[in-house]
Amino acid sequence: MSGCDYDMLVSPHGCAATDNWTYLITFNTKTMKPREQLTLMDKIIRELDDLKKSQTSLLKKLTQVEAENINLGSDLLNDALPTIHEEIDNSVQKVTELIDKFKDHRNEFERDNPVTEGEGQ
Repeated sequence: MSGCDYDMLVSPHGCAATDNWTYLITFNTKTMKPREQLTLMDKIIRELDDLKKSQTSLLKKLTQVEAENINLGSDLLNDALPTIHEEIDNSVQKVTELIDKFKDHRNEFERDNPVTEGEGQ
């Protein structure tokens, strides 16, 4: 992140039975030129797309386990897998919504901060 100062605050969140952490990262974007900000936004969009693909892959693997358990009939898996499936599916939906909103934000930023070719390179 050249030319970008940032602070990171990490705080525990959730119950003691889980290892959920909330990360808040704030960026001082005043030192970044619009082209640099757009480049970083594009990178973040690609990373979010990769995250969505990874979550979708997890969902497919979980569906395979659910299908295999039809033959096995494990009550333990029957009880646990639907909840996990629902949580991953909800996560995919949240990431999809975030991608859409962030793309809109990026496009609005680009409209408000037109960059000429070669500027900010």
